Amino acid sequence: MKLFRLLSGLFRTINAESLEVGVVLAENKIFRKQVPVAAKTTDTDRRTLAEIGKKLGRKVLGEIGSIVRPETVLGWYSKLVAKKWDTSKRKRSLRGGGSGR
Repeated sequence: MKLFRLLSGLFRTINAESLEVGVVLAENKIFRKQVPVAAKTTDTDRRTLAEIGKKLGRKVLGEIGSIVRPETVLGWYSKLVAKKWDTSKRKRSLRGGGSGR
């Protein structure tokens, strides 16, 4: 009986989340129809979309219908990762022989 309650609670949560996603998608489509110009995105917006878009993947991004193309979102993610691992502007430590004695 406890297992049944647990599973039914879990399915209700999943169903509620699915409905929320459906509402957000519908609102997004309505908003895009009302605002025909391209949306201006900030660095924070691009970072957020890139991180979420990477988790969703190209196929799901295409189905959702974002404000930008899936390739653009994944390109932002690639740049975000490249920036994270760019060591060209980090200070280099002087080890061994740096004092010039």
